[in-house]
Amino acid sequence: MKIMIFHHFFQEKIEKDFEIRTFYLNGHCWSMAIFSQNDEQTKTDFRKYNKKKPNRNVPYLLPKHIEDKIELLMKSLDINCGSLDFIKAGEKYYFLEINPIGQFSSLSRTCNYALEQKLAEYL
Repeated sequence: MKIMIFHHFFQEKIEKDFEIRTFYLNGHCWSMAIFSQNDEQTKTDFRKYNKKKPNRNVPYLLPKHIEDKIELLMKSLDINCGSLDFIKAGEKYYFLEINPIGQFSSLSRTCNYALEQKLAEYL
């Protein structure tokens, strides 16, 4: 049996140090490092939550050049608010996705960022 695959891109697996969730609002970034790689259940994707043994999450400061690229991307897409996910591996940052709805409650609560207040002030 011959299997043909057309127009597919296969990404090699990235051995991550940790994942990053960033909330972006009108030129400002707030980030959280998610140490999901040490748990079999979450090591590929932190969203496969382990409620019995939650991942360690801590506030994280992205390098300025990454925040500058986030702002450029968001402006070019005409999005002023959203959540972005990254993988950090060594010195590299790998962009995964943007959620323009911008889930931020866990990030706000865990890192004590008061993002609800910042969003209310913006509005």
